[in-house]
Amino acid sequence: MKREEKFAVLQGEIDGRPLLAIIDKSLREYESKAGLPWFLSISTPLINPTKDGLPNDKDSSALNAWEDLLESAIAAACRFVYVGHVTWNGSREVLYYVAEPDALDTRLKNLVSDRVTRPFAFHYERDDKWDRISIYFKQ
Repeated sequence: MKREEKFAVLQGEIDGRPLLAIIDKSLREYESKAGLPWFLSISTPLINPTKDGLPNDKDSSALNAWEDLLESAIAAACRFVYVGHVTWNGSREVLYYVAEPDALDTRLKNLVSDRVTRPFAFHYERDDKWDRISIYFKQ
């Protein structure tokens, strides 16, 4: 049975710059967290961001296509859930939890080195309790 996603738009400000996050709030009660213990963050700079550091219309479309490409690469490597993305200060960070990062590491490094998409950086870390995203689940 497919899990029902419930995305929420969260807006805030950090250091005087607007922050915009799209987060799947249904993950707060996600029962299979133990099977996805690795937090994965993938970030890319925006192309010609607005003066507030947010994407312009053209880059918004390009970011969506980039996220689709990432999701295809991740899905081919391991089980995962898409948490959402955060846009702030001229960059986009996409958030996931994955089952096993080893095969994924190679795929993402190949995407970066092959330059088939926009430049990006990524890191992953063990986070069994999903503490890295708990801030997005506060009321």
